[in-house]
Amino acid sequence: MKLNRKNRMVALILVVFVVIGAAVFVVYRMMEEKKENFLKMLSENVDMRISDFVYTEVGQDDLQWDLKAKSAQYRKSKNLVQMEQVHLKMTAKQGRMFILTGDSGEIDTEKKNFEIRGNVEIVSDTGDKFRTDYLRYSDRLKKIHTEAPVSMENHHMKIQGVGLVIFIKTGKLSLSSGVKAIIH
Repeated sequence: MKLNRKNRMVALILVVFVVIGAAVFVVYRMMEEKKENFLKMLSENVDMRISDFVYTEVGQDDLQWDLKAKSAQYRKSKNLVQMEQVHLKMTAKQGRMFILTGDSGEIDTEKKNFEIRGNVEIVSDTGDKFRTDYLRYSDRLKKIHTEAPVSMENHHMKIQGVGLVIFIKTGKLSLSSGVKAIIH
């Protein structure tokens, strides 16, 4: 049986569609298998990496955290989130607000303590700016603290010292030692 040109073209188109359909089906099945394997891997290792990480929490004492990071890695076995380029806004029930930024950080997800390191800056709702190498936060004590050198600046003064403690609930702060101040 001889096929004319029109019938050959129709047959060729049908063959192409069948081949494309089969290829799509095979690729789809492979993607589903990879997705299942990926999910199994995550559930066994329980490690995750997230880009453009955003987290908000309102704690028992109405302390709200609005946390953003360029990336975050969660290690469930250690109850630890490790972050890069951290931006944390902490708002207390009384309206006190602090914005903390730094190059990297870690959060203990069980105790809700954290540490921020590298070019750390705190800006308070009253306009106070603090700079230091690292900061730690104790959720139990509702306290931000460091033993590193600290500089503080606002409209009225510039202060340098070593060691800083800020109590979130009251907004009270203290510098531990080596305090030098310039009052405007």
